[in-house]
Amino acid sequence: MKLQIMLCFFALFAAISFFNPTPMFLGKFVCTTIGRGLENNSQIFSALFNGVFYGAIMGGIFFGISRKFSK
Repeated sequence: MKLQIMLCFFALFAAISFFNPTPMFLGKFVCTTIGRGLENNSQIFSALFNGVFYGAIMGGIFFGISRKFSK
């Protein structure tokens, strides 16, 4: 169940990052530091990095709050 929730958070943030016309912080930063190798696919890699990063943060917050309420 936790994996499904984490995948939902990942998909949500990856889709938001991919369809957002302005680049979000972490994905754009990582793609810029990696260099020209990602130049053609920078929007896709940026969306993946943002999905992993922000999905992990929101998943951690979600599971922390749910653990607090279940006790």
